[in-house]
Amino acid sequence: MELNLKLCVVIKQTSVYTDQWSAVSTVTKSCELYHLLTCWYFVFSFLHSRLRTCTLRSDHEGQSTLTNLLLRNYLTYNLYDQADKLVSKTTFPESASNNEWARYLFYLGKQFTVDDIRIINVRLSFF
Repeated sequence: MELNLKLCVVIKQTSVYTDQWSAVSTVTKSCELYHLLTCWYFVFSFLHSRLRTCTLRSDHEGQSTLTNLLLRNYLTYNLYDQADKLVSKTTFPESASNNEWARYLFYLGKQFTVDDIRIINVRLSFF
């Protein structure tokens, strides 16, 4: 785990500022490396900063990709409150591809299902 963390930090430092104007290509390259190293938990701040950059530059492809990546990571690590905050505070771009829309709706459905199960368990615990 310690080796993976060190490799993630090195990769992050070299890939974040290589090409400032191409947020999607940098994100794609670095996310593939992060996925291979299995250290997703340490990437949240990096993905949030890139999402902010894509939103400010009206990069709809990057925005949809990063929103899906963040949702997937939150659901993978059972961070349902953060996923709910992300969904409520961001708007998914209308011009996103059908693949990105399908992923987004899948993650929303997964999140809502978990929320419903949590509500049912709370109600049953009172009986």
